[in-house]
Amino acid sequence: MKPVPDPILARSSRSNSRGSIVVELALAVPLLAVLLLPIADLGLLIREHQILKTAMREGARFSAMAENRVDLSQDPAVTRYRIKQRVIDYLEGFSIVSDDITIDQDYLMTTGGIVVVGSELVVTYNRTLLILGPRCFQLGV
Repeated sequence: MKPVPDPILARSSRSNSRGSIVVELALAVPLLAVLLLPIADLGLLIREHQILKTAMREGARFSAMAENRVDLSQDPAVTRYRIKQRVIDYLEGFSIVSDDITIDQDYLMTTGGIVVVGSELVVTYNRTLLILGPRCFQLGV
């Protein structure tokens, strides 16, 4: 003879199952957030790093042009301002000010065994990470 299932026991096991799903979800969501937020933050950090490098490259190219030499300029302050403004314009949406940019137009580089004079820009960019708190990045091209 087969046992007859008790409807009250079947109903209570389903409601217990529903309650355990809610508990499991409450435990899993914070763990997923802890794993996904640093990944998203790393993606944003890589994106911003690429934009900063491109802006510095553009500023260094602009600075290396003969008409933008600070030491040959009649007004060096205006020439420095134009170079820095070129970088700031490229970084629209970033909180970069003129004091965060350093220009060195007498930067010595070795290319193929030959020493050449180039232009170096250093941009200091402060960014707060989503998880780990404040950090400072200094990038130079």
